[in-house]
Amino acid sequence: MSESVLDAFDTTDGARITIGEPSATEKSCTTPAGIMKQERAYLSALPRAASYTVAGSRLSLLTAEGTFVATYERTR
Repeated sequence: MSESVLDAFDTTDGARITIGEPSATEKSCTTPAGIMKQERAYLSALPRAASYTVAGSRLSLLTAEGTFVATYERTR
């Protein structure tokens, strides 16, 4: 993905998180099929995150209602 997610969030208040609208380039990928739709869905979901949890090597972003937005796992 070509967004600038690292510039779009702030974690200054405990487990609360604020993620602004990530930016993306206008460059479009054609394969695999549906990848641009997936990117748009991912980028539009990130600003809905209101809190995060860290459990071991897993970071989860959650909405204010507690619904998962995204989960990331460290692989190293």
